[in-house]
Amino acid sequence: GGWRLAADNSVSTPSLLNLSKDAAIAKAKNSGLQLRFADAGRFSENVAAGEVLSTDPLPGHPVAKHGWITVVLSKGPERIAVPNSVVGAGLDDAKQQLVDAGLSPGTVTHKYSDTVAAGQIISTDPAVGTALKRNAVVGLTVSDGGKPTSVPNVVGMPVDQATSTLRQA
Repeated sequence: GGWRLAADNSVSTPSLLNLSKDAAIAKAKNSGLQLRFADAGRFSENVAAGEVLSTDPLPGHPVAKHGWITVVLSKGPERIAVPNSVVGAGLDDAKQQLVDAGLSPGTVTHKYSDTVAAGQIISTDPAVGTALKRNAVVGLTVSDGGKPTSVPNVVGMPVDQATSTLRQA
């Protein structure tokens, strides 16, 4: 007897997964149930933003007639933009900014630059502002300063010849 009584007071939780908020409310109402939406949604690579990602109880599980289902909506795929502040920062600072943002520092390459001071980041790969998945790898290009120029050896030359040779270099 007791089990039958309990069974008569419950219904099977309908599947609301991947439904829009409005469609989930309507489907729950048709089953005589009410929805409670969790305060914060969760990111999902597979469920579009605004659609039902999960329910408690799970679909098919018993819930009291006229009871409540707690619903978590998807926030869609999580994407993190490569921070603009990385460019111009020192290497250690740039790496920390990437980690703090949820990205992973990748290969570090060095390049001469007449416009970016030695030790500072010239660019990122992919470029700043690019939206990436969490923990995606971002390469960094660090300035080695201006390219050194070779100076001709003018030791022992007469002043006029040495001056001319240096100007041509």
